[in-house]
Amino acid sequence: MTSRFLLLMVFWVSFVHAESAPQWIWGPAGAENEVRFFRKTFTVPPGAMGGDVVLAADDEAEVSVNRQRLGSNNSWKKPTRLKIRSVSRGENVLEIRARNLSGGAGVLARIEFLMRDAPRVDFVTDSSWQTSSDGVSGWTPVQLLGVVGTPPWGPISLEPVATPVDGISVKEGFRLELVHSARPGEGSWISMTRDDQGRLIISPQGPESLLRLTIEQGKLAKMERLETQVGGAMGLLHAFGALYINGRGPDGYHLYRIRDADGDGRYESTQLLRRWTGSGGEHGPHALVKGPDDRIYAVAGNFTDVPSDLAPHSPVAHYAEDLALPRLEDVNGFGAGRKAPGGFVLSLDRDGQDTRLFSAGQRNAYGIAFNADGELFSFDSDMERDWGTPWYRPSRIQHLVSGSDHGYREGSGKWPDYYADSMPPVVDVGIGSPTSIRFGTGTAFPARYQKALFGLDWVFGRLIAVHLQEQGAGYTGRVETLFRGGAMNLTDLEVGPDGALYCITGGRGGQSGLYRLTFVANSASEPSAAVVAGAKEARAQRRQLEAVHGQVNAGWLASGWSQLGSADPMLRQAARIALESQPVATWVEKALAEENPKIGLSALLALARCGDGAQQVALLKALGRWPLDALDEEGFLTQLRVIEVAFARHGIPEALKPMVIEKLGRQFPASTWPRNRELSQLLVALGDGEVVPKILQLRDVSRTWQERMHYTAALHGMTQGWTPALRQRYFAGFRQIPSGWGHIPAAYEQWFLDVDQKPNPGAGFDPLIKRLEQKAFALIPDAEKGPIAELMKSPPSAVPAPTVPAATPSRPNGNRAWKFDDLADVLSTPLSGRNYARGQQVYQLSQCGVCHRFQGAGGATGPELTGVSSRYSRADLWRSIVDPNAVISEQYQSMVLTLKDGKEITGRVLEDSPTQIVVGVDALTDRKVTVQPSEVRHRVVSKVSSMPEGLLSAWGREDILDLLGYLESNGQEESPIFKRR
Repeated sequence: MTSRFLLLMVFWVSFVHAESAPQWIWGPAGAENEVRFFRKTFTVPPGAMGGDVVLAADDEAEVSVNRQRLGSNNSWKKPTRLKIRSVSRGENVLEIRARNLSGGAGVLARIEFLMRDAPRVDFVTDSSWQTSSDGVSGWTPVQLLGVVGTPPWGPISLEPVATPVDGISVKEGFRLELVHSARPGEGSWISMTRDDQGRLIISPQGPESLLRLTIEQGKLAKMERLETQVGGAMGLLHAFGALYINGRGPDGYHLYRIRDADGDGRYESTQLLRRWTGSGGEHGPHALVKGPDDRIYAVAGNFTDVPSDLAPHSPVAHYAEDLALPRLEDVNGFGAGRKAPGGFVLSLDRDGQDTRLFSAGQRNAYGIAFNADGELFSFDSDMERDWGTPWYRPSRIQHLVSGSDHGYREGSGKWPDYYADSMPPVVDVGIGSPTSIRFGTGTAFPARYQKALFGLDWVFGRLIAVHLQEQGAGYTGRVETLFRGGAMNLTDLEVGPDGALYCITGGRGGQSGLYRLTFVANSASEPSAAVVAGAKEARAQRRQLEAVHGQVNAGWLASGWSQLGSADPMLRQAARIALESQPVATWVEKALAEENPKIGLSALLALARCGDGAQQVALLKALGRWPLDALDEEGFLTQLRVIEVAFARHGIPEALKPMVIEKLGRQFPASTWPRNRELSQLLVALGDGEVVPKILQLRDVSRTWQERMHYTAALHGMTQGWTPALRQRYFAGFRQIPSGWGHIPAAYEQWFLDVDQKPNPGAGFDPLIKRLEQKAFALIPDAEKGPIAELMKSPPSAVPAPTVPAATPSRPNGNRAWKFDDLADVLSTPLSGRNYARGQQVYQLSQCGVCHRFQGAGGATGPELTGVSSRYSRADLWRSIVDPNAVISEQYQSMVLTLKDGKEITGRVLEDSPTQIVVGVDALTDRKVTVQPSEVRHRVVSKVSSMPEGLLSAWGREDILDLLGYLESNGQEESPIFKRR
């Protein structure tokens, strides 16, 4: 239908639907190119919490309140929602300037105010509105053309809508339904739990109230706002007749318990149970679950401090960095200075006391869940800037057992999965941003899905089912995608009383929705999970060992010692942690005298971890009982790990250094990558000059990025063993990045293909290479720097010079301050017929790549843009461009440092050490400022994004649409977005 009318809507959603419907209005008789003005005087009701204006025009219109322009719209089919920014207590005037290009004309409007304790208050277009031809005089009553829904316009939606299910790929046999789209005032949802009456309780991320939803027959029957003192919850748990919340309350972001003492459905009592410290935020305390032991388990991210009041019988007790070489920090300073144990899980009693450190060494798991056998699991996150590095860890399913350390350390310090004191993953999932997990227990799904672990990926909008397979006292897993769709920012899930799986979307201000997943096929043909003989018994043995964790048990050495040599690594590790719980004096001699290599190596690893320097020499000599040549791969790597931990914790005995160098040097280079990884870094730590040519040879013949970077990083701080020729060879390797650095491992490539992404290194890859080169150069004696400095001036051979497309942008005259609603008419319709070359040019000339990485190239100071359309809707992406300060991820927050002399420095903290603080103050020029910690009076997080406003002010509408198409297509010229209509 041809556009004929102008629609203005004003909309602020409440929990009570307004009964008054807006009417189409206009002046005496519409004419082509007619401009008319409309106005409404209104008084804001007492107790109003805010208002929105939603404007939709056929053909053009702009709206203002009290002469303050709010925005515009040029499509009556798609109303534009605008926030009313300023109103007075008395009378306020809303004014509309409307233009009709052809045909008839009309205006539809509604002003809504959400009330704190009352139904929504509306002011709609009706006979009380006035119109004028010039907006100055001659005001007369408007002409009424009919209520909303009147032909020829028909029904139009005045409500925001979450991602439709018709654009989501769902596994055959399952059905996905959109139950409810969050309305203004309901917030952007990040967590959910189910109460003892089967109702869903949802927390928005912002200041909005908690919501309680009653679901009947798969439909939303009732929504209630819960007036509580705590909100912004990243963890919700209804247990023991109360609601536990990791959220923002009267005392800050901590663990609270709120209760409905009188059973009236309201939470009157608020109690602070535990204070959290650390920088928190999205890497702070998260999910809460009730364990089979009637204790509460809380998972916290890697920016959360371990509580200082841990119970003395905590299973995790002897953690440290345990690295052979100093770790390399993230180039942007993310996590810099944070030490072990990374993210962790606490076990607490119902009052938040008797706090035990149950498991550690994760990055930033958002959710944890127990299966039907009482085993705890998590879905841990990856670090996208680490893509391509040897220490990159994909998002993964972790089996969290008593005392386990999963090996996460910041920067390059992440442990390989084969370390004997690290718990390997159940299964690697790949790239993504995990949020919540739940087991299928209680679902009306086939048996194998009832036993499956369901996990959410926020960034790629997918729900996975992990089918666990018993393996000894642990598990392996297989990953299956159940549904996936663009702009599905999945945050939490719950099993409903109807057996359906309910999921919510939201976070970082995004549109939220409640979805319902059901199984609709015949389940008779669905296979059941296989039962592994002996697995139940193995888990029982492991739990017997875990009962000793943190407990002194004089009889355990006699009964449990042999389990240190179990063929099952889960039992072996549980036994080692039990051993570490006993006084070292009671077992040190037994460990040093042990003849069995499996038992002995486990015992000596325990001694390295919790002994002291007095036993160092005896420990290293005891290892000589088992020559490396006589050990299998597992034993070989375990012995190297014992040496590494002993050196990291107690230093390198000078008297034994030649012996250790000779012993390890004979084995290097070895036949496997894990052996070479450990031997190379140990020999560098020992200062063995003869290792330099060996490592360079391995680097130059290695097949993958990861191996080449490891060897390059291992040598960057080495000062012994260099000749001019070896230095030339080392620095020449920096000229061959990235394609000259070998192949991509098949598993790494598959992780990207699983989500339709092109494999590429992360945003931290190139800056890290640059940092390694600079640090290595700084260690060269001044007299020898000349030839290397000349070599460093040559461009990397594998990095082509950027090309500028020939297309000419359609720049308008002058600059334009773009607003969100300026593109309202195209924010939810598919793009087509766009110009690829121009979109690429807008991206390049606007210097987006200075801060953002896209398809393997660009900076690292802003969010990764590869695959951005799978994380954000076009509306969310456009909003972040025109209003970069609205939502700032903590990964990219700037800090404001106030110095003692009164000066302020604002920027990204790139290095934060006891000796200096380095702040990146300008991403475009790479300008940095260095200050001493003693100069800083205080620091606060900046509320201003490092992304400047108005970056696209010189570009026209068509240019910007081409840019959005370029980003949504992932830079693929063959995308349908660029096909001519």
